[in-house]
Amino acid sequence: TALTYSIPEEEIKSISQKFPNLKVIILLRNPVDRVWSKAKMKLCKHNNKNFEEISKDEWYDVFHEEFNSCPSYIDLVNRWEKHFSEDRVHVNYHYKLQTDPVTFLKEICNFISIDMNDFPDHVIQNLDKKIGGGMEKNIPKDFEIYLSQLYKKSIKEMNILSNKSNA
Repeated sequence: TALTYSIPEEEIKSISQKFPNLKVIILLRNPVDRVWSKAKMKLCKHNNKNFEEISKDEWYDVFHEEFNSCPSYIDLVNRWEKHFSEDRVHVNYHYKLQTDPVTFLKEICNFISIDMNDFPDHVIQNLDKKIGGGMEKNIPKDFEIYLSQLYKKSIKEMNILSNKSNA
């Protein structure tokens, strides 16, 4: 969430001092998808409104509110890696969770040094089942274009971090 993106560096430092062996998992999501999901939740779900009842100005206000509240992905990762060694910070991606949950879980298990074989069979067999979820409304093309431009730098940073973690 945006709140975890904005943990002040002093708090990260304090966490690292109190828990020096802590392993940190940072899950990044395509910023366009993240903001669209957050805007739908905020404007539709929390206000009990249909998509069509919300003005474009309201959508754009939420888009900008989110844009101004989240640091860059590289800054986020660098803040954590400054206080925890790189081998204690694992960056992963929401799209991997959606497209290949078994591999995603394997990566997390490897990072925290647990054996995936210790999970009950039904857990592994049900990894691809979606539980919960938000409002099923695809992003309109004009919003997608706008957000892609707004978050161009963040998308590029996410690709850089993804290439770094795959190296």
